[in-house]
Amino acid sequence: MLNGFQTDLSSISSEIQTLQQQSVAMNQRLKNRQAVRGELSQFVDEMVIPDSMITLVHSIVIPDIYCIITQSHVFVGTNRKQGLLIEVLW
Repeated sequence: MLNGFQTDLSSISSEIQTLQQQSVAMNQRLKNRQAVRGELSQFVDEMVIPDSMITLVHSIVIPDIYCIITQSHVFVGTNRKQGLLIEVLW
């Protein structure tokens, strides 16, 4: 009878260790996801085009619009030499 009890305790101990290992792994995955979410959220916030720029570009009346967007500037015009260069504060 004691032999069976010891076997049961050993089995329960093994299950507890497995659950602890799974808990540690799940906690690490959660931390990783939270870190990625924070980085992506900041990236998306920085990449959103301000309403004022959308309004400005939308209000320009140019038959054939030519637009170049870089990290720091937006160029809008009828060709590469004539147009409006806007500095962007992302």
